[in-house]
Amino acid sequence: MGEVNRPPEPGLPDDRDWTTVLRSGCEECGYRLHEPSTTADRLGAATERWRAVLGRPGATQRPAPRVWSPVEYGGHCRDLIEVLGERGALMLAHDETTYEDFDGEEAVRRHEYWRAAPDHIVHAMESAVARTQDTLARVGPDDWDRTGRRGDGYVFTIGSLCRYIVHDVEHHLVDVDG
Repeated sequence: MGEVNRPPEPGLPDDRDWTTVLRSGCEECGYRLHEPSTTADRLGAATERWRAVLGRPGATQRPAPRVWSPVEYGGHCRDLIEVLGERGALMLAHDETTYEDFDGEEAVRRHEYWRAAPDHIVHAMESAVARTQDTLARVGPDDWDRTGRRGDGYVFTIGSLCRYIVHDVEHHLVDVDG
């Protein structure tokens, strides 16, 4: 296998408990808790920002060996948006559902996002946003507090999951200076 075909080194490990942003926002990126009912609009706006980031020269290049490229971060954010839609749908359909943990590094490696064309990531993100917006449109006023349990035991509501995912998608735009 040639050097060009070899997968890049895994991203730097991140063992921080990011659920803390659900209490106080994020000083690192400036995220402040948002009203969950605005999530669909925020995801649409973030996608436009991702389109600009992924349209820049060098979007496929890593800034350092173990730091994801903008296209890898974009693929990861596409995955997170999909996770929000899928988990939101589960929480709407079932009481106190449980779902598997999501391993972002594993997904980036499985999908080989470092090989992806930036316009493919943008298109995939737009499709994920549309599907997730459809799910969020079904959330009624009494549904925001419906719960689901992550594999590690952490309990999200639909509303807190919206905040968690929007923070992640917007935070990674800061990571890539978008």
